[in-house]
Amino acid sequence: MSIYGRPGSNLDSFEGHGQLARSIGASAERDTAAIIDDLSVERENDILHSVPIASGKADIDHIVVGSKGVFVIDTKKWKPGWYFSIGSKCFRICSGKIERFKAGESHSLSRSIESMRTKEIPVRGSAVVVWPSNSRGKCHTLFMRYPGGIKVIKPSALKPRVSRTVGKKSNYITVARIKVWASYGSEKATTSR
Repeated sequence: MSIYGRPGSNLDSFEGHGQLARSIGASAERDTAAIIDDLSVERENDILHSVPIASGKADIDHIVVGSKGVFVIDTKKWKPGWYFSIGSKCFRICSGKIERFKAGESHSLSRSIESMRTKEIPVRGSAVVVWPSNSRGKCHTLFMRYPGGIKVIKPSALKPRVSRTVGKKSNYITVARIKVWASYGSEKATTSR
């Protein structure tokens, strides 16, 4: 099947983020892509990276399309520590200090998923994949949820979760609907394999 877009390619157009933050984000998106791009060959899924939304002011980091539906992925790189949700609020414990973690309270992914569903895009699963920002620690996210009940997972849990959820083979109608929904270009970064 095919891989569309380049991971992290839309980050340069985002305002309000410093160059270092964009570089770190792009690195995490490439790491996630390295995990899921194999599904294009192994399971004949289509993979879309950096799908622009909101007139290019935001994007969905990754979408995997299979016969059963779509899996939507947001990628983050956070400080090592413990992350958890209480009601609608998120917190983290890093270096022994507990603090509110407002970045974990973003509704943009759940709003995008709802918008996709209104356009008959069969979203069957979603996750936020979190990479630690350094090699000295881990991000513990077992008790963390994004708005809309979206699970926050470690990178090693991603591929099996996506595989179980979307099934083998792609669905060309679904890919077309995603492109129309996002006004996504038809140019492929990687050709069919």
